[in-house]
Amino acid sequence: MAAGKTLRLHFTICVCSLIFALMLGILTFVYFREKRVLEDQVAYLGKATVLNLASSFRDSVLQFEYRSLQQTLPRLKEQGIVDYCQIFNDTQILASSDKEQFLDSIDDSSGQNALVRARVGIVSGPVEVFRDDGRYFEFISAIEESGPCKAIVRVGYNTRERIDSVVVETQTSLLWIFFCGGIVAVILSTLLAHAVVLPISNLASHAENVALEDYDKPIEVQSSAIEIQTLAQGLNIMRERIKAHIDELDEANHSLDRKVFELKTLYDVAETMNFKSYSPELLSYILDISLSALQAEWGSMWLYDGDEEKLLLKMVRGAGYDKHKSPKIDPGFGIAGEVFTSGEAIVSNDISSDSRFAKIDGQKEFEIRLKQIICVPLLVDNQSIGVLNVVNKKDGSGFDENDCSLLSALASQAARALEHAKLYDLAIKESKTGLYIPRYFQARLHEQITQARRYNQTFSVMITDIDHFKQVNDKYGHLIGDEVIIKIASFIHESLRENIDIASRWGGEEFAIILPRTDREGAFTFSERYRERVEKNIGEIDKGIPDVTVSVGIATFPYDGKDEHSIMKQADDALYEAKRTGRNKVCTASK
Repeated sequence: MAAGKTLRLHFTICVCSLIFALMLGILTFVYFREKRVLEDQVAYLGKATVLNLASSFRDSVLQFEYRSLQQTLPRLKEQGIVDYCQIFNDTQILASSDKEQFLDSIDDSSGQNALVRARVGIVSGPVEVFRDDGRYFEFISAIEESGPCKAIVRVGYNTRERIDSVVVETQTSLLWIFFCGGIVAVILSTLLAHAVVLPISNLASHAENVALEDYDKPIEVQSSAIEIQTLAQGLNIMRERIKAHIDELDEANHSLDRKVFELKTLYDVAETMNFKSYSPELLSYILDISLSALQAEWGSMWLYDGDEEKLLLKMVRGAGYDKHKSPKIDPGFGIAGEVFTSGEAIVSNDISSDSRFAKIDGQKEFEIRLKQIICVPLLVDNQSIGVLNVVNKKDGSGFDENDCSLLSALASQAARALEHAKLYDLAIKESKTGLYIPRYFQARLHEQITQARRYNQTFSVMITDIDHFKQVNDKYGHLIGDEVIIKIASFIHESLRENIDIASRWGGEEFAIILPRTDREGAFTFSERYRERVEKNIGEIDKGIPDVTVSVGIATFPYDGKDEHSIMKQADDALYEAKRTGRNKVCTASK
């Protein structure tokens, strides 16, 4: 009997020790794994955030807009994006999430150390920093402009709030489970030692599976003993709690991945704007990246035309849609018109039953393909200049608020690009005709010659002049003369290949055109078609516009000239020959 008691005691001690060891192992494993995952997430978030802030604040720092930065940084802290943030240089703090530090001098050792680290690489961190209110992970990045460091962005994340408190909560839950499981183990092993050896062995095996992250398989033990079943249930609760915490971590990680993806997307667009700020390619890029980021099938960009007071389709991607056949939409009409008028985004995942969707005659082929849509406004100074649409989630799941938020941010970048392009056009185009100014034409001619030499290409230049234009002004007045010039300029616009040919108003009634990759015969055909159109269509009796004709001179590179001066002189000489030999004709250079 004594031997039995000793064996039971030994069994109880061994079983309890085994279970305690397994649970302690699980506790330790989950503790360190969770802590490591949280630290990795904070490190990933910190690097992405400091890089994005360094890029976003670069213009403000270079333009010394410190008060604007000082208004922004406290909001970043209030929104929980950072726990503290500073922008400083060698001598002072330029902006800080702590309003009292605005324009303070740099006198702390951590600030000096940060300056040293910022000059070593693009991003430094995480670096463990101890402040008065706790331990932080700190990240820094330099703000540069083609050389020396102009300022430093430093952000910090409180490890107690973002890591330690979460880990302690998990640890406390696991300790309670550990404690309860231990009591159950002692009772069961003491009363039914001889009956629970096998069930306990099975439990240990299941516990090992949990330690190896097999959280999905329930713990099942074949035993009639209530205590064994209770222990199994306790381990199942522990497994479920661990699984729940892991699921929470996975969900948080997924959310963080989404935010990092959005930040990276916006960062890439901002970087691209540095190289394509005034190019139509930028709008195409933004539309393409919108479709990629939102996993949408196709999208479009509509801009408001103040002359027609309608929304016109500017660009479309992925739909096989001819934008020239697109209808014109009135403000307030349909989803796009409502978004333009209200300035508020609309997300609709069931177009067929959405009363805001308006059908348009002749568009049935495309309307039946519409399933879901996000439509966001293009805003400049809170004024709508158009809308951006993306249509049909590829997986059919529908769009959510995260998609809408990201598309709105991309629309903001597109609106900014459009505003820049508008200002750029004002600088390089003549207001009356909409054609390029001579200085821009000469720069593009230089580029065309350089490219033609490099790739052994041919191009042509044509100069056209309105015949007897002085007589038009003398007989009909300068206002009618201006109307003639404007109408001929519109003919030239309509004849050009989009984004290929370059046309300029060269003088009072003269126009010059560059025709890339066009030989003498092709240039002659183009010029003759243009001459005939002017001859047949310029006159408008009801507006008092008389019939006029034009003469054209053509020169082709490299046969008629190998530099800007010679090619333009040959074209001008050819124009003179056309006027000398009767006008209303096209002549090519004789060289």
